[in-house]
Amino acid sequence: MIRNPVIIFTVIISLQLIGLLLFTYGFFLIKQELSQQSQPHEFTDIFQSDSDHAPTPRFKRLVFIIIDALRLDFVENDPQYNNSETGPPYKNKLKTVHDLLTNRPSQSRLFHAKVDPPTVTMQRLKGMVTGGFPTFLEMRNNFQSSELTEDNLLLQLTKSGNKRAIFLGDDTWTLLFPTSFAESYPYPSFDVMDLHTVDSGILSHLPTLLQSPSSRWDVLIAHFLGVDHVGHKHGSNHAAMSEKLQQMDRMIKEVVDNLKEGDLLVLAGDHGMTPDGNHGGASPEETSAAAFFYAANNSSSTSSSSSPLSSLSRCHSFSSSQTPVISQIDLVPSLAMLLGVPIPFSNLGVAIPQLFLECDFFEKDYNDGDDHVPREYLQTCEIPLDQKQTIYFNACAYFWKNVQQVWRYVSIYSKNSTSIFSADEYSQLENEFLSLKNSLSINSIRPSSGKEWSQLIQRQILFLKKIQIEGQQ
Repeated sequence: MIRNPVIIFTVIISLQLIGLLLFTYGFFLIKQELSQQSQPHEFTDIFQSDSDHAPTPRFKRLVFIIIDALRLDFVENDPQYNNSETGPPYKNKLKTVHDLLTNRPSQSRLFHAKVDPPTVTMQRLKGMVTGGFPTFLEMRNNFQSSELTEDNLLLQLTKSGNKRAIFLGDDTWTLLFPTSFAESYPYPSFDVMDLHTVDSGILSHLPTLLQSPSSRWDVLIAHFLGVDHVGHKHGSNHAAMSEKLQQMDRMIKEVVDNLKEGDLLVLAGDHGMTPDGNHGGASPEETSAAAFFYAANNSSSTSSSSSPLSSLSRCHSFSSSQTPVISQIDLVPSLAMLLGVPIPFSNLGVAIPQLFLECDFFEKDYNDGDDHVPREYLQTCEIPLDQKQTIYFNACAYFWKNVQQVWRYVSIYSKNSTSIFSADEYSQLENEFLSLKNSLSINSIRPSSGKEWSQLIQRQILFLKKIQIEGQQ
């Protein structure tokens, strides 16, 4: 038996240090940022298609509105509270979103955007533009943000897409992107007791930017803070939350009323909040955010096949009654392809199927179960048969670009840093990628039925989800 107290003390301290190191290595992961940037036209098209058949950008301009801490249930309509004054103060206040989903279903989509912790603004903004998973160690940067050097959606929109971007709101954006905006109207973000200064500042500029003929922009980003600050000051169940959400509803209506043909509106929360208004952790309330898409269409018809900008889908409903679940970073490849720019180099997001498949493709959301396996294809979509081949072809082409981009990142990252996959896992994924590549090569036989197309698209989505799930670990 060891009786020397010095030895015992040394052993105890050593074990504690080893435990601390193991915890630090496992919890405070460090992600190596790669400097590469995606370039236009660097991936092959499916079946080596010519440019006449390649999918074109579906939207000309983007209005991207972030309502800080916009939890999903702040947006979802609950019928039991439609005519009630006794419900939670945050319920059924965004009436414009509900009206669009009800009256313009072919132009509107609401998603449950699951947020990866840490659920703080700077990390979530990085995830929403790079398509990656920031780590807990990066939380320290939330209080002193520095310029983002990693390839990102805003960089691709302004550089590859040659789009003019304007920003209003939370000054975190101008710290992350000091040279990306042609115009910016930033406001300090850390006085959480101030419910109105940032929002009022945005609203003082927004109408002019939307309405003035002399206002020139292709990307308009506004980041409101009032909802988040109400949560910090009062919690989510306070009357002030009702007032703030009603103010946001009026803002959304004004934006929608001033959109032009070819505009895409995306309304999203960067994270959620607990009932007492806090966030940063991994609770269901903190990791549950909303993501709403609305495609502007001022024409009388929303189903014209000659106008790819007219609608998000030619179907009027999903077969699922639940709000479809996505990963928040899935916004990145989806927006990149909808706007016709390269997907950022380090993206692990998966293009959202409901934005690219113009029919009810899944029985229910492909990401709503533990297995993350796509469901069977349903032929319930009333689209003429002669148009379906083009729809399938374009959807398959979108996902193939996503697959190539993600696999390139995984391959290069594995060579430059500790791989997220074991040797066997990497080999299996490589074989799956090569199998997909072979199925989409110039020598392959194109699918001849909806079922064959759907199986090919499902294989691509499943491949992407496998990599994404490992990237979250």
